[in-house]
Amino acid sequence: MDDEKLRCAIEEVSYHDNSTYYYLTIPTGEQLASIIDGQHRVFGFENSSQKDMPLVCSVFIDLPMPYHAQLFTKINTTQKRVDKNLAYNLFQFDMEQGTAETWGPEILAVYLARVLASDDDSPLKNLIKLGLSGSKTDSSISMASVVDGILSLISSKPENDRNRLHKVTLSERDRTLLKTLDNTNNAPLRALYIRSKDKSLYELISNYFFVLKGEIWDKHEGGVILKRTLGIQASFDFLKEVTKRYGADHKYTIEFFVFLLSNVKKVNFSSNFFGVQSKARTRVKNSLLVSSGLKSVDELMCSEEDKKVIRDLIG
Repeated sequence: MDDEKLRCAIEEVSYHDNSTYYYLTIPTGEQLASIIDGQHRVFGFENSSQKDMPLVCSVFIDLPMPYHAQLFTKINTTQKRVDKNLAYNLFQFDMEQGTAETWGPEILAVYLARVLASDDDSPLKNLIKLGLSGSKTDSSISMASVVDGILSLISSKPENDRNRLHKVTLSERDRTLLKTLDNTNNAPLRALYIRSKDKSLYELISNYFFVLKGEIWDKHEGGVILKRTLGIQASFDFLKEVTKRYGADHKYTIEFFVFLLSNVKKVNFSSNFFGVQSKARTRVKNSLLVSSGLKSVDELMCSEEDKKVIRDLIG
């Protein structure tokens, strides 16, 4: 490009935290460059009302045309799926933008998972792998399993909730906007989320895991399976069934869970029955359902062979 006025410019900008960024200025609407990959991200700004936001770019100067195809192929054949724990941590950005009343279910689930991982009174303190730089834990409980578990209690269609909230400006955003979607959302603790009863939701989950940890994890050798990711998933599956049975307004006290789980300690979770990874989640959940009295063995949706083993395990 011979005309200096039409040349793209890159400006280095330093911030107070000693980090350095670069601004790319494109002075004209003329087609002076091509986008190798990511066109849809740029096109997304065409009708957006929020265009003042950073966009990460990799810029190549005088790149020969054959390399365009080579780069495109490289990008689209070697990408790795984003780790779910990392993806959930990206909700930190939305968390910092507004008050709790504006949060979608995913943001609230991430927030509660972090509180469970760090609060001094939490039964899961230092037991959840947050996936953050500098965070240290020897636990096998993934953040994603906790977030997904919480999410299942408050929304069956979190993407729809998020899209509805983002149709209005941040100042207009409020969870009550989601009431219009509730006829298609059957999450058992949905009402607590809509009413912003976040403390009640946290206490319910905390009380549940306090009893599960104190009565099963810490007292029975076989209980170790329950504090792995598959066990956590099964524990949330069971909690979802409990809250479906008793409703959002029930008093989920520690005493309630002590009584509910009193027979669970009889289950031998060290049995080889729970050793098959592909079936462990369902088998743990079914064993919890039967031992707690929430369901009979005959009501379980599983094979007759599994039903027989569960009968023998529970006695």
